[in-house]
Amino acid sequence: MRKLFLVTLVLFVAAGMVAAQEVTITGGVQQAWGFGDNAYKAGDAPAGDIDIDFSVDIDGVNTAVIKLEEESISVSVDGSSVGISDIDLGYAAVEIDEAYFDTDLAAAFGLEGLIVQTRVGYWEADIFDVSTVTGLEFEDAAGVGAEVQALQFEAGVTDLVKARFVVVPGEGDALNGLVAIKGGYGPIEVEVFYVDALDGATPLDEGLVGAGVAFSQELVPGTVDLSAGGDVWYDLDAATGESDIYYGVGVSAGLLDGLSTVGISFGGQSEYPADAIGFDVNVAPVEFAGLDIAVALGLDDRYSETLQYSEFSFYLKPGAATFRVGYAFYDGPKVTDGEGEALLYSDYKAGLFIDSAESGFAFFNTSIEF
Repeated sequence: MRKLFLVTLVLFVAAGMVAAQEVTITGGVQQAWGFGDNAYKAGDAPAGDIDIDFSVDIDGVNTAVIKLEEESISVSVDGSSVGISDIDLGYAAVEIDEAYFDTDLAAAFGLEGLIVQTRVGYWEADIFDVSTVTGLEFEDAAGVGAEVQALQFEAGVTDLVKARFVVVPGEGDALNGLVAIKGGYGPIEVEVFYVDALDGATPLDEGLVGAGVAFSQELVPGTVDLSAGGDVWYDLDAATGESDIYYGVGVSAGLLDGLSTVGISFGGQSEYPADAIGFDVNVAPVEFAGLDIAVALGLDDRYSETLQYSEFSFYLKPGAATFRVGYAFYDGPKVTDGEGEALLYSDYKAGLFIDSAESGFAFFNTSIEF
């Protein structure tokens, strides 16, 4: 992934904005600090965690998207890789996280009520992922998304059925990618998918097939709404002694029109039938303040401790900004059968950075989205 200096990127984007008919800018800025053994502040680069997305509507049919994020860079010194925190280069670095353009063929050819769209470029290609309904997301057993240079084609009938085809040229002996088809009626959505060695998505040599389902319904108007989801996938080329079937299920309930949300999710695989269970709770008595709680339990005996991760935090939301303080217990990586590491969960709301903490740590996390 090519890394560019900030000045170059700003000039490039500014030039695009001048020529564009309509530009939408979204993103976020986050800075967080951890206090505990081996906990450290979010990001070694000077500006914390920054994401800026530019979407340019060119002609009503074509849309170009560039997503930038702040990134630490490395340089080579006597054959060794050295991070930006080791050498003061005098500036922060950003990278192009995604860059692609969408073409709405249905709009171009007047095909009302249909979805016909292409995407070309570099982005995180994924299935539709209909099953995710909780905060900890153990029900998302597939998790096949990966950033790739690819071609994508989508076709469907609005709100009824949609198909996605992603092709990654030049990977291996043949064209790799994925095929996903989802359909929905009323409160139910169903998806089936096939993924062929999508680079970085799974440790598979060939591919996987799977399916997902989701249900969402307001049971008592203004009082209780319920969402449930689950998926399962099968490894077509699993080695002897390794899991070939992975599955997960989750349930989320919203209470009193958003006052509280409770999620329970479970994940397992053929070698570890009961692997993990998670609980996440949000309580928001007012629109600008609330409490988040998450607990992740390792059920298999390869985890030395059942309680793998727990987190409690209080937040304030003055407008688009969020200020969060909390405490987390983290039962670090565990060795499995003398090799590798079994890590169930590392972070929820703490700041997406404190996965090296040895035990418990306090944190202060600030962020704003625009």
